[in-house]
Amino acid sequence: MLGEPPEAVARQCSTAKPAWLAEIERAFTASHPRPFPRSLDCAEAGSQAGFLEAVRPLLDSGYSRLVAELRSLPGQTPERLAPLLARQIQLHLLLLLSRTLVLELHLASQAGQLSGATEEERFQSFVERLRDPEAALALLHQYPVLARQVAETIGQWVSYSLEIVDHLAADRDRLRAVFSPAGDLGELREVRTGLGDAHRAGRSVALLRFESGLGLIYKPRSVAVEVAFQDLLDWTGARGFAPAFRRLKLIDGGDYGWVQLVEAAPCTDEAELERFYLRQGGYLALLFVLSATDMHSENLIAAGEHPFLVDLEALFHPADQALGRVVEGAAFPDTVLRVGFSAQRGQHGSAGPGWRRSQWPNRARRAGPGPPGAAGRALRH
Repeated sequence: MLGEPPEAVARQCSTAKPAWLAEIERAFTASHPRPFPRSLDCAEAGSQAGFLEAVRPLLDSGYSRLVAELRSLPGQTPERLAPLLARQIQLHLLLLLSRTLVLELHLASQAGQLSGATEEERFQSFVERLRDPEAALALLHQYPVLARQVAETIGQWVSYSLEIVDHLAADRDRLRAVFSPAGDLGELREVRTGLGDAHRAGRSVALLRFESGLGLIYKPRSVAVEVAFQDLLDWTGARGFAPAFRRLKLIDGGDYGWVQLVEAAPCTDEAELERFYLRQGGYLALLFVLSATDMHSENLIAAGEHPFLVDLEALFHPADQALGRVVEGAAFPDTVLRVGFSAQRGQHGSAGPGWRRSQWPNRARRAGPGPPGAAGRALRH
């Protein structure tokens, strides 16, 4: 296929235009009655938010579609809900766009196409170019895979936002009974997505906070395993394990679920600390018996003397064939270390949790007036 001309490849493909391409064409030619509010522009990204101008028509189109769909749902107020649902999408798009646009910024700087005496002025000159629809379309034409990713990501954001709102409306009475029996949930005040890896068309764990102060976790998958695990914890208490585990409140909705938000808190005295680690030992025994793995520190929340496991997708994990290999003449044993729960030596020689924090990228972003670090380097070099 790499050796064939584009026309020959096109003849072998379906004559139907891909949905993402049709959306790009529509976004850059149609008017959008409810454009993405400038007041929601991501302050956390600093000047790097200017890169979003390359896909502003797609953002405006997606936001207008979200507002229109919310209006069609009974009992919803789009003017209040849409901004809550829109606060995460810009950072997600910047993760897709930044590397490519830093490269384009560098090339434009090298070619002398940017005006301004300072890095900040030349960066703004580049952003102004991105605001030109013809320049933005030329960029997307040059990077068609990026164009597809952006269009599909915005479409997935709209669909997933509507899914959360629909399930929240349908389950409201049940949520109040399980999580807030003393009073109403109140209005939704915050929606934060991206709390974990995305699966199934961009769905990820979401945090919802309500006017009453209640926080809930929405999981876009079944939580039947978590419900069964809570039953197992109750079973251990009924048979004498002490100190008993505290049960996590959950609702399994089939292909989605609601989970009690657990807030981290320290132990207040040595007695609480001792009970905390006794429960940790109980967890370790259960997780080893259930063939668990990947139970690193980010899957555990310490709420005083009560540890809570918040992600049990890796229970009943298939046996790792590497555990049976021979190392220097000795069999490598299957021990509780495979659970990932115990302290281990980290990458830098210090004792720490099994999960090494250095495996995650530094997500801090510059919020100053100048261009971000990578963009600044592109302008300088």
